[in-house]
Amino acid sequence: MTRGHGDKLSDLMIQKAIAALLRSSCLEEAAQRLGVHRATLWRWQRLPKFRRAYTEAVQQLRKSNVADFLDDLKRKPEAVLSR
Repeated sequence: MTRGHGDKLSDLMIQKAIAALLRSSCLEEAAQRLGVHRATLWRWQRLPKFRRAYTEAVQQLRKSNVADFLDDLKRKPEAVLSR
């Protein structure tokens, strides 16, 4: 079985790419943060390994945001409900 370019993508680079995507407003900005071409980042996003890691990261972020919201609601319900 031959190895493609996606096989060279390290777990660390996947983590950095996901962080850049979550902190950026668009793919091009995330690619610039990473120092790669936007087409490279776009290709990485299509890799099953990357997609699994990205999905997991987004789910963890959502859980964290919900937990933070519930904590805020317990401490200052009037401030949260007036948002």
